[in-house]
Amino acid sequence: MRTLRVVGLGEDGTTVILEDPIRGERFQLPADERLRAAARGDVTRLGQIEIELESQMRPREIQARIRAGESVEQVAAVS
Repeated sequence: MRTLRVVGLGEDGTTVILEDPIRGERFQLPADERLRAAARGDVTRLGQIEIELESQMRPREIQARIRAGESVEQVAAVS
């Protein structure tokens, strides 16, 4: 794994510019909620974001379907 250093923000402020100090290559990293949580060391939020990204359904929708009588298997198949 290569170690990169932070150069700064992109012109639009929505990306972080990184550089490989050995090769001089530059990279863009989206400054999204996952990056912010990682920078804060918020492991709980990172896990929650990962679950949200994996699931097409929001927790409220899943709960509503279960309460409406769908089985766990049915909800899993839909999601």
